[in-house]
Amino acid sequence: MTAIPLEQVTYPESPAQRADLTLVTSQFAETIPEEGAESRALFDTYFDLRDQAIAAPKVGGEELLDIQAAAATYALEAGWFDLPDALDKRVDAYTNFDSRAAYYRIADFVSYLERNFSDSINPVELEATRAFLDSTYAMYHDKPENGEVMADADGSFAFVVPARMGRGHPDYGQEVEPAIPALRYLPNELRAAMMMGLPPFVIDIYEQNGKRGYLMLASVFEDMKEDLGGNGELLRAARQNVNAAVDFAYRRFGVTVAGLGATLPALTQFGTKITNPNVITTTGHAGTVSLINATVEIATQGQELTTIGVLGLGSIGEAIARNVRHQHPNAKILAYEKNQVRAKKVLEANPALTAAESEKRVLEESQITISAITEQLDLDAMGVTKVGGNVVEDSQPGSIRPDQLKQFGRDLFWVIGNDPEGKTLRRRGYDYGTMVNPNSDVFGCEAEAASLARYRDELIERGTSDRVVARIMSKVALRGPVTMQHVRYVDALFNKYGIMPAAPQAFGKLVHID
Repeated sequence: MTAIPLEQVTYPESPAQRADLTLVTSQFAETIPEEGAESRALFDTYFDLRDQAIAAPKVGGEELLDIQAAAATYALEAGWFDLPDALDKRVDAYTNFDSRAAYYRIADFVSYLERNFSDSINPVELEATRAFLDSTYAMYHDKPENGEVMADADGSFAFVVPARMGRGHPDYGQEVEPAIPALRYLPNELRAAMMMGLPPFVIDIYEQNGKRGYLMLASVFEDMKEDLGGNGELLRAARQNVNAAVDFAYRRFGVTVAGLGATLPALTQFGTKITNPNVITTTGHAGTVSLINATVEIATQGQELTTIGVLGLGSIGEAIARNVRHQHPNAKILAYEKNQVRAKKVLEANPALTAAESEKRVLEESQITISAITEQLDLDAMGVTKVGGNVVEDSQPGSIRPDQLKQFGRDLFWVIGNDPEGKTLRRRGYDYGTMVNPNSDVFGCEAEAASLARYRDELIERGTSDRVVARIMSKVALRGPVTMQHVRYVDALFNKYGIMPAAPQAFGKLVHID
């Protein structure tokens, strides 16, 4: 199959016509016969259809590439990704969920695929994408008639995450395919832009001891760094969108504990910029550090360590460095931070750490390196001649390419936990496309939120007073730099609720230790 020439591509004539072509219900939950009933029905239908879309046979190979190339031409010619010159308008494009621009953009795209590639694309992929749009907007706009929370709320916790994909990390573009199947037919680097302006939405559902947890996307994208320019506007937009996600989780699902994934703790000052007083937020950093201890033991096979490397001394990197110093008091902790102001501050506060002048030195001299940086390193370009040991990767998106480590005989290990009994957080199936067991493998940060929520529910079931519950949660939930005491609290919760290290893995593949 060859790509359709641009002159043969068909365009709807107007937004109204586009809406007629694509909307299934187009009600956006503006008229609800019974509180929550309509939006919940759309929600359930969407998840059923997306399960079918995931399992359906799909076009691939050159045919898929041809469709993506034609779709990219169509999207760019349609001007979908053109941002206004004025900065405030750019911010509005990312934060004004009521404009429904994202709805029409994605709905247009579905109609385009249906008109031009119906012989190639499985129709359930398009049907599931339409159901995503109707469910997402209906759920987001559903408001409780009386009180703060919907009558059908069933949530225990939410794990709120940003999108990892973007122009700078196109390899993560596949993450959106289970949630919005039609975006498979757009090149990876354009998928985040296609989602610009979407309200927060549910990516997946956890089952937790008879209740539900929700994996939720806050509309925070890597592309915002470039598109919004100044750090102040980026922070304002990101915080607004994270708050929208937390408010939505509380209002629609009754969630009272929210974990913040990936870059969200940094963007929200450890969650202190979250404004909803009814939701307890936690950064997940203690859960991550807890699992790092176990992953280091696995990656080094328990050998006595004399030199441990740490890349990055941000809030989580500093916590990792202090933690491994505590766990291995006789080892040299060799740390590198490219921000010299930050490096000086952290090293002065932690004199037991040893400063390294480059990432190269850390990788070459350490028996194990723990990476907590956000930029991707190119070991070949850095002139790395050897790697002293395996690498434990806490960065998301990842900073180290496993193929480059392999050329030095070393392996990459992700920091992943596992809930074998599935009582604390068992996934419906969405795992970012990067875990060996899509149902029970979990990140430490999401396991922290789920364990905290389960503990809160247990305290309430025991008859503990609201005042005492609030005091306990304020001690265990993390809204500042992680301390060893926080790690001990989360260690105890993980032991109590059966969270343990997952099988050694990275990028959804097992790592076999010789």
